[in-house]
Amino acid sequence: MKHSIEKEIFLLFILALPFVLLAYLWNKLPEEIPIHFNINGEADDWASKTTVPYIFGAILLLTYTTFKLAPLFTKKKQQIQKMGNKYFWVQLSILVLLSVVMCFTLLSSINQNLNINDYLPYLLLMLFCILGNYLQSVKQNYFIGIRTPWTLRSKENWKKTHRVTARLWVYGSILFLLLVLITPSNLSMPLCIAGVAIFAIVPIIYSYAFHLKQTS
Repeated sequence: MKHSIEKEIFLLFILALPFVLLAYLWNKLPEEIPIHFNINGEADDWASKTTVPYIFGAILLLTYTTFKLAPLFTKKKQQIQKMGNKYFWVQLSILVLLSVVMCFTLLSSINQNLNINDYLPYLLLMLFCILGNYLQSVKQNYFIGIRTPWTLRSKENWKKTHRVTARLWVYGSILFLLLVLITPSNLSMPLCIAGVAIFAIVPIIYSYAFHLKQTS
């Protein structure tokens, strides 16, 4: 994928997958399709079959256009552009996750034996592992990365926080993936949520602690 047009075509292909599956399964789909699941993987909200394409389209289009427009309208936009090919892989990782979850939603509506908790924890943890590999390359900006008041104020804080967070996300994701593999399936989602909470909270605490160290 040397040329940007090839990358965009590939991203659009990923976006199209849920709609291709939707068209293929259309006659088999029930009139009501689950669009939200609780912590036990049970559907707790539904939408009509004819509404689902609009819901999927809105989510995917919003995500795609946000990534496209952010470098144009975000302060320090050149910092995002400096990521180069890594920015593409971040986009791809998130869009793949969304598309896979949407495809699963469609399949689960015609196969009651499918439980989202059997798949989603692995997908989320793998996403954090992938993003962790690119996190250190993210330059100081207002759109992507660990954007706390302290990282945005200090380049050194940004650099240190992202270095620590990158390691946390990569090694932490591997650890939680192993835990999910060896624990009962009913604990998969709670473990995943615990991992995501750690991945979100620790960088904030670290950036604030580093700020206090800098100002002391």
